[in-house]
Parts: sequence; structure tokens; C-alpha cells
Amino acid sequence: MNEDAIYKLSRIIARYLKGEAVSEELEILSAWLEASPEHANLLHYFSQHQFMESHRISEILCDKERAYLQFIRRKQQYLLRRRRLRIGLTGAAAALLLFGSFLFLWDRNSEPVAPVASIPPGESRAVLTLVDGRKVILGRNRPDSLLKENGIETDSMATYLAYSSDDVPEKEITYHQLDIPRKGEYQVILSDSTRVWLNSESRLRYPVVFRGKERRVWLEGEAYFEVKENKSSPFIVTMKNTSVKVLGTSFNIRAYVDEGAFMTTLVEGKVQLSHEGVELLLSPSEQGVVDLNTNLLRKQFVDVGLYTSWKEGRFVFENQTLEEIMNTLQRWYDVKVFFESEKVKKATFIGNLERYSDFNKITEMLEMTGVAHFSIGGNNIYISE
Repeated sequence: MNEDAIYKLSRIIARYLKGEAVSEELEILSAWLEASPEHANLLHYFSQHQFMESHRISEILCDKERAYLQFIRRKQQYLLRRRRLRIGLTGAAAALLLFGSFLFLWDRNSEPVAPVASIPPGESRAVLTLVDGRKVILGRNRPDSLLKENGIETDSMATYLAYSSDDVPEKEITYHQLDIPRKGEYQVILSDSTRVWLNSESRLRYPVVFRGKERRVWLEGEAYFEVKENKSSPFIVTMKNTSVKVLGTSFNIRAYVDEGAFMTTLVEGKVQLSHEGVELLLSPSEQGVVDLNTNLLRKQFVDVGLYTSWKEGRFVFENQTLEEIMNTLQRWYDVKVFFESEKVKKATFIGNLERYSDFNKITEMLEMTGVAHFSIGGNNIYISE
């Protein structure tokens, strides 16, 4: 697809998402969707993240097209090398460079390694626990609704939950809890207009309406925050004995206990990270790390895109071990991973993958290194050399 065709398609997609597309444009869009199942994934991504501007859509489509051409060239090079050399990469040093921004496509003339059942990606889903203990199932396959409780209105949409801060009578603070299961993600707009993106296997507890001199929420798992500034009431995120205090800023917190560390990555603004009496001030592109094994707190410079790409619909890895990568993927795809080799656990990879792709496509890409072999049985993933 040339650039002119991409720009034309981008304008049509933008108009479609706004509900403005005419019949002729819908026919073009329909033909594009029928050309590849991956196009439906892209359209879902644009809708999920509310991309309404054609120039942003065209940038993604151009990146995808370049990624596809680069991938085909590298695949051909790989097949030539494989005829001559089957072994030679050591597990610790092996690296797979995956080009592109959002999508990887296989050459449709090639044969698959082995036919396996499809494992689809996660989607918008959550469980909301109300003040009285009732649980409400939320997500893409649930109807939108307006929840009313104690005079407070909550809009429940396919991909997000929104609270209103309109005139609510003074009363004691009440809390809601949002649980995101494995294979899920969801957004919530709190009563102060702070927006939170929640990743798989995460939990957020928060006041229905913020009152007093602080806005405090409690997090388990991973979330990206865009905090509404309020100098008289700082926003505080608490994770066990660690807290992040801000006035108005954007940052990501990854706080899975089983990973052995809590990481706060600052995108813009300033935050104060506190852990057991020790405080650390973070500036943009800095990350504060709490080591749960040693209780030590440290700061480092990072590429923030590596830690926030999940919110944009991507998995980005840079010199991460296969064990670390699979820890992330198993939450999103709800699979169980079994390593049959300690050596392959430590293989390191560089990758930029489409978050909404089928799991099998990701394993096919990883197998191209010759370092790891994936066997899939149901939701069990067995990895060997």
C-alpha cells in the first residue's frame, strides 16, 4: 500500500470512528477489513484508544507497512541462515530484533511450524465492587449502564468507568474497588477527573468522591495515571508500604508482588516516592525502584516507552529475559508457562509487538531466533531449547 492509499484509508477510518463515514467510504473500509484479520485488530486498537485524528492513524499504518516489509526481508535472511546453521546462539546472549511499531504479519505463502489452537489476546473487562459489597461485571461484552448509589452517578461504558463530582452531599467517605482479571484491561475516570489505565491482574481501591486534604488510592498490579492537578489536595498512590505522592502528572506504576520489585516510571511532572521512611524525588524519564527483597530504594534513567507501551497497545522489550517477557504475556493471554530448560529462561530479546495479536503469532516470532521452541497445549505453554 503506497502512502497516498494509506492517507486516504486513514481519513476514512477517522470518519468511521466519528460516525461520519458515507456508504462509499464504508465499502472501502469493508474491503480493507476483509483483506486481513489483522486489519480488524488495528481498527479495534484505534477504537479502543479513541484515535480520531487521521494523521495519528496514518502514522501507525505507515509504521506497520514498513515493519511488514522489514520483517519479510529479515525472515528471508533467517531462512537462508537456518539452512547453514541450526545452532550457535547462546541462551544468555541471544537477541531477536523485531522491527515495527504495532503489528507483525507472516508471509502468507509460508507454512506454519505446527497447527495449534488460537489463543486470543485480552480485552476490556473488570469487576466493580460497590459500597454494599455488590459486584458488577464490566467490559466490552457488557451493556453500557448508569449506576446510581447513594446519590452518586457512575457511567459504565465498554472500556471505561466514569465518576461524576457534581454536587454530592457531605457524608462519610465511601469506597469502590475495581479488579482487573488476567486477560483484561480497563480504564477509570475518578471523581476529580484523574484518568487511570489498569493492566491485567490489577486492583484499584479508591473513594467514590474525594474529600479532605489528600486524594489517596490503593493499587495492586500495574496502572498508568494521568492525575488532575490540585495543589490543595495531593494525589497519593499506596502499594503496601510504598507510596507515590503527586500534584498533577503522568506516570506508570508496576507493583506485582511476585516480581520482587515495585517500579514507578515518570513521564511528565514530578512525583515523590516514599518507602519505609526513605523519600526519593523523580523527574521525567526517571524510574524509582523498590527492591522487595532488600527493601532498598534506588533511582535510574529509563526509556519511558518501555514501561508505558502497554497502554498504547504494544509490548516493547529491550534486553529482557524470556522469563521476564513471559511473566508479562501470561497475564495478558491468561496462559501458564513451563520452562523445560533453565538456559532458555535467560535468553534475552529485543522486541516491539502488537498487544492485540494472537498469542501464537508472538511465539512464532520468538521461535525465529532458533533459541526457544514453544509447544502449546490448551492454555499451557511449554518452552524448550
